[in-house]
Amino acid sequence: MSYKTILNREFLRRKVFGKELRDKWIWLPSVAVVVVVLALVAGIQFGSGSDAIEIKSGAYEFSTLGNRGELEEIAADQELRPQSNAGLYNLESPLFIAKPAARTLSLTGFTRARTTMTLVAEESGRCMEVLADIGEEIGPDGVFAKLDPTFIQLDLDRNRAEQTRLNSDVRFHSKEMQRYKKLVKGETAAQTALDSRVKELTSARQQLEVLKVEEKRLLERLDRLLLKAPAGWKVSSRNLEAGEWIVAGTAVADLGRFDVLLVPYALTNSELSALRDFGENLKLYLPEAQAEAQARIARIAPDFDPETRKIMVDLEVVDGDFVFRGGLRTVLNIPLPDPGGSVLAPINSLIKAYEDYFLIRPDGKRVKVLVLGDGPEGAHGPTARISSPEISAGQSFLLNPVKSASDGEKEAAAKVN
Repeated sequence: MSYKTILNREFLRRKVFGKELRDKWIWLPSVAVVVVVLALVAGIQFGSGSDAIEIKSGAYEFSTLGNRGELEEIAADQELRPQSNAGLYNLESPLFIAKPAARTLSLTGFTRARTTMTLVAEESGRCMEVLADIGEEIGPDGVFAKLDPTFIQLDLDRNRAEQTRLNSDVRFHSKEMQRYKKLVKGETAAQTALDSRVKELTSARQQLEVLKVEEKRLLERLDRLLLKAPAGWKVSSRNLEAGEWIVAGTAVADLGRFDVLLVPYALTNSELSALRDFGENLKLYLPEAQAEAQARIARIAPDFDPETRKIMVDLEVVDGDFVFRGGLRTVLNIPLPDPGGSVLAPINSLIKAYEDYFLIRPDGKRVKVLVLGDGPEGAHGPTARISSPEISAGQSFLLNPVKSASDGEKEAAAKVN
């Protein structure tokens, strides 16, 4: 609002007093009041302007309006930073090269048997004995259960009796054939009689061969009455009890090979490449067992899961100081490059100022960084994961930028000289 507007008679009559002022004796005191107010405002501005000061120190300068005493205290207490930090740091310190930081990807899996199988009865019969229960191992002979062999054994005995009879017939017909050969040669018997003896001998031999094949079949059936499984495998479940009648084709038990464990994982291509880099140093951590296990890649699926877009990889555990069984939780740690571009820096190279951290370049310039967390043990001691838009892997920085007491004494002596 300008002074002319304030002095405007119409404004005074309508805005200041809120009504029309027609009496000049009332109007004159109002003008006097306005003049006094304007004078006071001008005096305050003039006085404030006199308190404006300018503070200069080193490479920094600033000016402000306010109370002179307060500004002098601020200037005395304010720690002003110089433009060049070269004199504050040990530029003769050895350098280190920032290396790219790796983030650790932890994947969880569960152990299972290396191989599983379902044991199926191949012959019908009554179960006589079950030799392994759930959780127990199959014995060295590999027998899980035995079925009743009575009827097959009877068929086998009959077969062998028939073979004995035919062997006797073969010997008899062989002698008869030799005898008729001599008679035919001496022309005392007809050739047809000799041919009949040869046919009978051939028929007896063929019947004997059939019985021998039948004996092999019966022996095989007799052997299959013993339900066998690989020795050392453990029984996961069973559906058979002693005295129970089972039909051929019935699943009687589930078995698994638990001396070697399998841990499946679903990995991306980058994770699979990092896993292959482990080579023979691949290890799995078992939190519940509080143990580590040596592992190796057992198989890699050539295809991928279209839903998760990952590749199925099975790891094999062959040795470990824990009880081998299924369902043990395992943790696989895979180091991967940090997508955020963070790098590793030795903790000694970081300088803290208030709540901020800095790295010092070889020329003495400091770069503000954000500390993300602890890093692995490095060649120069413990490291930290840091990030900054001004820092990338491969750049060099001072390893020990803080000056020691001896460095300060040397500088002081140089200045005196």
